[in-house]
Amino acid sequence: MKKSVFYFVIAICSFVITSCGSTNISDQKDGLSYETAVKAKSVENEYLFIRQNCNDCKVKSQSLTEHNGKPFDVITVEKTDGTTLKYYFDIKSFYGKFY
Repeated sequence: MKKSVFYFVIAICSFVITSCGSTNISDQKDGLSYETAVKAKSVENEYLFIRQNCNDCKVKSQSLTEHNGKPFDVITVEKTDGTTLKYYFDIKSFYGKFY
């Protein structure tokens, strides 16, 4: 029990530390393909990017993929007119670091 609480506290502290960084994650990329994927520092940054770039979009799904040996989150959103978009996030900087 103490061990699981310890890991929980570590996870929360890591989240707080990484979320204190800059929220500007775009690097001038639109995130609409693997080639223009946004380099994200955390999952929170991914959702912030979506809120900033697709104001009234609703998240439909999120999946973990690999492309050219790198991990990516792909988040599918639905716009108010019913069309869908996929945003690609390069998560190499934090993927697997908390395990």
